[in-house]
Amino acid sequence: GSDMRGALLADVDFDQANMEDAMVVLGTAQLSAQLQMTLRDHASWVDSNGAEGARADLEGADLSNAKLSGTYLSGANLRECNLSWARMAHCDFVLADLAGANLMGTDLRHGDFRGADMTGATLRGAKLADSNFGTALVDGGEGRGSAARRPANLTRADLTKADLTGTNFGSATTTDAIGIDNDAP
Repeated sequence: GSDMRGALLADVDFDQANMEDAMVVLGTAQLSAQLQMTLRDHASWVDSNGAEGARADLEGADLSNAKLSGTYLSGANLRECNLSWARMAHCDFVLADLAGANLMGTDLRHGDFRGADMTGATLRGAKLADSNFGTALVDGGEGRGSAARRPANLTRADLTKADLTGTNFGSATTTDAIGIDNDAP
């Protein structure tokens, strides 16, 4: 039941830990300590409406193949983060909060965005080929089953001139999104 959101978890082994009802973003545990601190400061900035912490500015950052190297951003709080022109191909953003994030021109090819909240995100000119914006199953933890399903949310997102080749929108919410043909089969 502990709250470890924002804790620096680099190189921590949770294999034998009882994580029942714990609030932790294990997906970021494999990130560098520096990136974890940036994300922690960003979460503090979001939670305090800018009074504490600092907005994460990862413009042009190279996090490509993060999923393939064992690190990912699943469940991360990246709300209103600047990730413009970053290289993030093959990253895992399952259930991440990217609402209002600036992802303009970002390379997000083969990204996994199942259940991510991208409400109002700017994805103009982003490379999203072969990405998945489907539905994520929300795990009940400790072997408890869960019927909760959360679709990706692209409400009011701007995907003008984004490369959407082979992208799966599944049951994603795309209300008032720009650059997606909501009438397509």
